[in-house]
Amino acid sequence: MRDEKIQRTHFLVGEGSPVLTVIEQASERLQVFSDAVKNLKAEFGGDVWSADNSQFLGIAFPGELPRGWRQSRQYAVPDKRIKAGRELAKRFASFPVGVNARIFSGMLSRELKQEFEYFGGGVIAWTGCEKYGDTYILSVPAELPTKPPGCRELKMSEYWRIREQSDTERRSA
Repeated sequence: MRDEKIQRTHFLVGEGSPVLTVIEQASERLQVFSDAVKNLKAEFGGDVWSADNSQFLGIAFPGELPRGWRQSRQYAVPDKRIKAGRELAKRFASFPVGVNARIFSGMLSRELKQEFEYFGGGVIAWTGCEKYGDTYILSVPAELPTKPPGCRELKMSEYWRIREQSDTERRSA
């Protein structure tokens, strides 16, 4: 595996870009996942564990476990050995899937018919998206020849200026 970080090419997402459609779809999926997690917390209490905001893992209950749950690592999961646990497991099988970098890259690849995932040299890298105010920046592994439609490649100085400006605005608000 390589020691150096994956180099990235940054693109400013323009208005009307099909990339915005994918970003909106990903945001909606993430919101549905987030709402489902909040509902679980309200229903069961405890802390809901997830993997990368994309997959429900279990719940860390304060105190004793409710019926149908068993301890696994730092959180509890449905105990499929008993009926109550099997019912919980069935319910969580249809739990919404959120979005992480891997899922987002796959959504971009399918929608835009371009490659947004890099697998090479023992490294896996996905495309990321950053939001600064109303500005979206796509961060694509530099090893890919991808040019997202409706996007403009940023110089590193432009990229850092956008980030620093956003940080300054956030701090002064």
